[in-house]
Amino acid sequence: MAPHIFNVAARAYQRIQEEKTNQVILVSGESGAGKTESTKLMVKHLVYMSPNRSDDLHNKIVQVNPLLEAFGNAQTIINDNSSRFAKYLELSFDERGQVIGATIRDYMLEKARVVTCNKDEGNFHIFYSLFAGASKQQLIGLNLSESKDYRIIKCGCLKLLEEKTKYREIYLQQMDALKRIGFDADDMNILHCMLGAIIHLTEVRFKEADKANEPLEIVNPDQVELEALLGLSNKCAKYFWTACDVNCCLRYGNMAGCLAITPKTKMKGLKLYHL
Repeated sequence: MAPHIFNVAARAYQRIQEEKTNQVILVSGESGAGKTESTKLMVKHLVYMSPNRSDDLHNKIVQVNPLLEAFGNAQTIINDNSSRFAKYLELSFDERGQVIGATIRDYMLEKARVVTCNKDEGNFHIFYSLFAGASKQQLIGLNLSESKDYRIIKCGCLKLLEEKTKYREIYLQQMDALKRIGFDADDMNILHCMLGAIIHLTEVRFKEADKANEPLEIVNPDQVELEALLGLSNKCAKYFWTACDVNCCLRYGNMAGCLAITPKTKMKGLKLYHL
């Protein structure tokens, strides 16, 4: 019989106490096998076993998981809540065995899903929950209209747009989790602006180029509004997409930092788009 996840967590904690050495738990498996849920339960159990644990710290550690899922998970053909990244979670304990902190590092995030995904799959959860849960006034402030109007949503399974009640509840949980880990109103506003900017950036359209080395040209610069969200003018945004800074010269035998501005080609621009 396979070991119970609570037993695995308990054994790791016991060895920390008895041997005073670092312990590693590797959670692996196929998509949909339950890695995400197993990890959440083990973390909860490890924190629960900590003596005189701080409820505030405990809540912060536990609340991080739904936020990671919001920004890093998406619906796939196999799994409705598939992690599109790998993560390394480190819990720190003091000499008494009390948990005193946590560190999370992410790896291999599937960034390309933001701009393209299979028609039967979804984009990252956060975009659906934003449109379903944010108030009308918030969406207006982000210069956003109906979710179905945007490529970031239309590139995936359109049936997800019908699950507004589900994603509205998820949005409320996400906002509550952000507050619990210390986000204030300004932090929340910045986060919403960043999400809005990403959505607008995916609306950039380029003129068809006959050759891969032709200069890149944006055909809808006025429709990509970033100034209110990022403080970035349309002129700067256009420069970001279509131009390169190249350190091109030497002066008096030393690097002079002389820059030449050259146009991006279609290949370079599309590579940037899919970072």
